[in-house]
Amino acid sequence: MAVGECDCGECQTAYLDSAAPQNPKLRGSRGYIGRIEIRAAEDFGITVTLDQIDGKLYELYALALDLRPPFNRQLPERWTEKGRTITPM
Repeated sequence: MAVGECDCGECQTAYLDSAAPQNPKLRGSRGYIGRIEIRAAEDFGITVTLDQIDGKLYELYALALDLRPPFNRQLPERWTEKGRTITPM
């Protein structure tokens, strides 16, 4: 369940909480579960990560960066994936 969100104005982060761990084997640890780096055909880089604390999902983070000078465009509502790299935990 989402319990909050970041208000920095740059990222799109949702903070999560649950009554029980989704992965009890990870109790006593914290860190990211995985990361996806997406390259959009419109020259944006998009990073999405999912983090856990004590086996419970904690944070879903997304950030889009404009890779075309002058680097100040907003991510379009629709974009086309050009490539991706997935990094598991």
